[in-house]
Formats: sequence, structure tokens, C-alpha cells
Amino acid sequence: MLGQSDDSDPFNSDPTDSDPDVVTISSQRYRIFGGTLRSDLQFPILPPALAEDATTWTLHVASAPAPACAAAPACVEQLGETLAVSVTRTPTGLRIVYTDTGAFDVASDGRTITWYRPDDADEKDARLDVVGTLLPFALHLTDRLVLHGSSVAFDGGAVAFLAPSGTGKSTLAMSLTTAGARFLSDDAVPVRIDGAAAIAAPGVPSPRFREDTFARFSELLPSDAVATSGKLSLSERLGDDLVETRERPLTAVYVLNPVAPGEGASATRTAMPPIGATMALVQNAKLAKLLWGEESERLLHLVAEVSRRVPVFVLDVPRDLDLLPAVVEQLMEWHAVPASQSA
Repeated sequence: MLGQSDDSDPFNSDPTDSDPDVVTISSQRYRIFGGTLRSDLQFPILPPALAEDATTWTLHVASAPAPACAAAPACVEQLGETLAVSVTRTPTGLRIVYTDTGAFDVASDGRTITWYRPDDADEKDARLDVVGTLLPFALHLTDRLVLHGSSVAFDGGAVAFLAPSGTGKSTLAMSLTTAGARFLSDDAVPVRIDGAAAIAAPGVPSPRFREDTFARFSELLPSDAVATSGKLSLSERLGDDLVETRERPLTAVYVLNPVAPGEGASATRTAMPPIGATMALVQNAKLAKLLWGEESERLLHLVAEVSRRVPVFVLDVPRDLDLLPAVVEQLMEWHAVPASQSA
């Protein structure tokens, strides 16, 4: 299986850099996805790593063009009319190519990423590619399931919300954060197995919203918005008092199902049977459309392990921002109230 390595833990040791064609540009280190990223590309929205944090991944920026890759793409996903990404297996790992930001190589152990930067590449788009695809691939290669969703943490553990883009995941997570939860991650929720538990890692502490939704939180957010790939993002990360920086047990997964406002003023949840839960996690896996063969088998194995440990619900939510407070109140009742006090 691609990425399978020895017994060393990639989350507790430093990668070795030996590529003479890569130009290091004042690398900085950041905390993300439960590990530490050493990067030539700056990430202002990520918290800096502590001096004692071992480096988990290294992102190099290369000044030279990407070396030739003879193999045909194993998978190509069309992301829009003019934007696509292809994934190719190489002798040393994976080649991932975007039509706008160029080629990235991911080492087979997931620990080193090299970006062959085109002259006209936009760094904002490259940052989104790194946190949205490249690091999820690195996590996948070390047996982490990365779900396409947002997550928050309560005292009892983390809760994840899964849905396609534009259906309110970030809005719901931010609304819960302003109500007393702690923001854990936006867009990508990495999960690892630890014995009988599934553990969710902190991710990008900076939610992205549609313009109408951003206005709802503008007085509570720490910075102005910048446009990135059709959404508005913060130019700074959320304040430390709003963010959870620790890994937390994953206690529930909700698959969002927007319904007409007249069908209910609050949220209702329905537990999914095992097969349905497994299918829902596969459909909402961050890399599902970009995996093939044995890597799809790895994904199915990870999904099965998570669904055995974590309840998965369909969450019916009204498509009306004015009803959002009632949805938040219901979720806070389910997850913020200690079990001894709940009905």
C-alpha cells in the first residue's frame, strides 16, 4: 500500500531534506491537523508552532519546473469549468497537478511536499490547495481519515458537520462557537483511530463564508475578509479564546440535510444505520474522488473503523438564517450539557 513505512511515527520526528533542486525560502513552522508544518510558503491564518514541537511535514517551494512524470494520470477531478486537479502515482509518491497553481509532489511517506511554483501562481490559491488537498493526502498516507466538514469542540469531545460546499457547515460551526463551543476545524476534519476511540485533530482556525453569511458574524470576527475561490476568508485566524488547539475524541458526526423552513423551526436528528453511516462518510471524505485501487481500499478501511466508533446522524436543519439560533440551542442541549444533567 502506498505510503506504508516502518514503525517510526511521522508525527514525532523531523523529515530529512536532501533535494538539491529545492530552494528554501526562510521556512516557518505552523500548527495544523494535530502536527507541525515547516513551510517555505507563509500561512498567516495558522498558529505558529512551539519550539518543542517536532516537524511532521515539510513544504518546499522549488524554483525549477517540475521534473517529467511519465505515468498517465490515475485520476482527474474537474473542480470547475476551468479548474481541475490530476493525481499521478510516481516512483517516489504522488504527483498532484492543479491547472492554476501547478505541480506538487507528495513523498510516499506523506512527510515531504514540494511545490514547483509557476511564475504566475497566486499564493492564496496555493495555500488553499495545501490545506485542502496536499496535507489531506499526506494525512491519508499515514492512515488518517480526512472528512469534508467543519468541527467544534465541547467539554465532552468534538462534533463534526459534513456536507457539500455552500450548505452551511462553517456557518453552523461558527454559530456554535459564538454560543460557547470552541472552533476546531474548517473544511477538513482529520480523524485517527486510537484504540476504541476516534480522535479529531484541530485544523484551520479560520472559517470561510459566503458574503451574506459573513455579514452575520462581522462584528464578532477578528479581521477583515478577503476573497478566495468564491468565498470570503479571514485575513487572520480566530482569537485563541475561541479555538480548540488540542486533539479531541470525536463523539458525533452530523450529515447536514437542509429542509424547507416550514418543516421545523429547530434541528432534528436521525441515527444512520451502519451501512448508511459508512456510505455517508465515504461520500464526505475529502479525497474520495481522487483515490483509486489500494488507496480506495485504505479509505474504506478507515471509514469502517470510524463508523464503528462514532455515531453518525442525519441532521435536518431549516434553510433560514433567522432560525439558526434555535438549531444552535438544540445542538448545545445535546452536546454542551453534561450527561448527568441531560434527559
